[in-house]
Amino acid sequence: MNRLNFQRIFAAGVAALVVAPSPVLACAVCQGETGSPLSEGLKWGVLVLLFVVMSVLAGITAFFVYLMKRSANRPGSSLASGVLPATATNT
Repeated sequence: MNRLNFQRIFAAGVAALVVAPSPVLACAVCQGETGSPLSEGLKWGVLVLLFVVMSVLAGITAFFVYLMKRSANRPGSSLASGVLPATATNT
């Protein structure tokens, strides 16, 4: 099957899908009422998952801030003196 035949068959298939009348059905949640218990449960489920994700990200951020502050308070730390360490050079 050469390339031209494949393109023609593909174009005919796309045209058949576009032209053919078919009902477009939404899912049960999208098609239902906005105040139904199912949609309210879906909304609360999404909010709880967002809260969990944000809590985990906040915990990771707090841990790294704690590590930065702890390393800055060490006596031999370059962060405590405000001077960045010199980079090693290969000579």
